Amino acid sequence: MKKLSTERHGMNEPRVKDELDVELTKGILTVVNAKIDENLFGEAYSLECPDGGGNSCGCDLDKLKAGLAAYKVTWPRDWPNRKDEWPSDPQLFDLLELLYEHAGLPHAYHYHQFFQHDHL
Repeated sequence: MKKLSTERHGMNEPRVKDELDVELTKGILTVVNAKIDENLFGEAYSLECPDGGGNSCGCDLDKLKAGLAAYKVTWPRDWPNRKDEWPSDPQLFDLLELLYEHAGLPHAYHYHQFFQHDHL
């Protein structure tokens, strides 16, 4: 990504924090959840088309959640919890590392008119 104006002109904050703050944690979780919605993890955790035939039409959230749970990695949609707490830095980094290993750009190859979704 291109550097933002503040970075190009030396006006950004020094990067010397020992912990992520709440705003950065919220931002990271927002991006992760957006990528889940964009089916970035649909290859590893595929949702099969209701017509069958082995065609993937997205990311199966139940499979993804179970896959994260198997590695004892936090589910990104559980935050903030009821006590308005956010995941710890190690929990967040584990989530990012595991999702990085399972990311793939979806490519639509067929539009299914009846169910109104793309096969990926």
